[in-house]
Amino acid sequence: MNLFLFLLSCSAVVEGTSSTNTTPTTTATGTTGTTGTTGTTGTTGTTMDLTVEDVSYTLHPDYESLVQVTWQQSANAEAWVEFSVDDGVWLSSPKIQTDAGNGEALLLGVPYDWAVEFVVHVDNGTSSSTSDTMIANTGDLPNNKAIPTISESDPTQWDLDLQYILFSNSSDFEAIVDRQGRVVWFREDDWGGGSLMPRISADGTDILIESNSYWWQWDNGAASYVERMKIDGSNSTITETPGLHHPYVDLPDGGIIYGAKNGSSEDLIEVSPDGTSTTIFNCKTFTDLVGGSPYCGTNTTWYEASTDTIFWSLYSHDTILEVDRSTGTLLHHFGTKDGAWTFTPTDSAFWWQHGVNILSNGNLITSSHTVENTEECVVREYEMDYATQTLTEVWNFGVGAGIESETMGEVHRLDNGNTLHNNGEGRRLFEVTPSGTIVWNVYWDGFGNTELGSTRPIHDLYMLAP
Repeated sequence: MNLFLFLLSCSAVVEGTSSTNTTPTTTATGTTGTTGTTGTTGTTGTTMDLTVEDVSYTLHPDYESLVQVTWQQSANAEAWVEFSVDDGVWLSSPKIQTDAGNGEALLLGVPYDWAVEFVVHVDNGTSSSTSDTMIANTGDLPNNKAIPTISESDPTQWDLDLQYILFSNSSDFEAIVDRQGRVVWFREDDWGGGSLMPRISADGTDILIESNSYWWQWDNGAASYVERMKIDGSNSTITETPGLHHPYVDLPDGGIIYGAKNGSSEDLIEVSPDGTSTTIFNCKTFTDLVGGSPYCGTNTTWYEASTDTIFWSLYSHDTILEVDRSTGTLLHHFGTKDGAWTFTPTDSAFWWQHGVNILSNGNLITSSHTVENTEECVVREYEMDYATQTLTEVWNFGVGAGIESETMGEVHRLDNGNTLHNNGEGRRLFEVTPSGTIVWNVYWDGFGNTELGSTRPIHDLYMLAP
């Protein structure tokens, strides 16, 4: 049964207050700053010297699943808010040192249309105080298309560090869902287009969303830009990315590398944090080398910090390029064009590849069609041998399963060894074990003719807080 049948309908902006609890009480103490952590119980001391009162809450005006809790405390103390989305499970905001007077905390990971219990704790090491338990009601979800259906789920085999997924509908919105498929964050695009590639920043502290005018305004990407922001929309900065066609990646220093249309070809451009733009590579260098169509279309840009190289995926040529970032030299190309590395076995070649990345073990992994001119969408992982210039397939998922997707797709290796496969136009997301067992099968059936854009794992929403 869909969990949203149980949601409680709420008003858009609500407030509540609480009196001080001045008697010894039993409280739950959660792990600091980690969503999804179950608290443990313990008994507080007396609260004669420290009080918490005038507790209230409001909803963020733009993101009505974000609950802002405020209170008054009588002295300097460590403060935090515990809250419960699911019965018996208490989460915690990060513990912070708060001066006497006003205190505040943001509750993250609460679904839309939900009633969440919360309680404020303050503790100065000598005495402590706990507010009465209150209930906050989050706002209505602006667009129900963001709600997925979960057809298979085995939490005993999940990567338990994976708590949330950032994703986009490629036409009009971005959202974050939890493991139960509940929408806990939603942003509707208001500029007449959508984001194909929402991302979590390289340092894990920001959300990046591109406004890609190439596909929606048909202006060759002239008005494209990438916005970087916190989960509440604060600290927003814009990086202009004229010509942005499809993929981009952010760098550890805050710069951005992206693919920009240049006639029928495409440039690989780096924008530094100060806005300086440098062309690293032009795809014509590759097409002149291998012959054939001069058209270049890219769908993935991956920055490999260990080698300071860029892996650039060309859907137009069923090819992945490796380019030296500092010199712009084309180092290698992988695929079926002349001069490409050898595939072992020969029938393990990728076609119409998307979502290319390099794993921590140095292997290359990609979402791919099984063979040329078919739509079966699979994952292929290759060991890379630079000495022999060979890609040896060491793992795959979906071969022969008949899971189809005409375009898009992405793949991530999770910390516990599971793999997350987004099959793009199929609007389906799988988590599979190394043995190929599907332990989480999520799909969106309300997207119409639009694709599932990029999907990004999130371990801790508080990393994205202001």
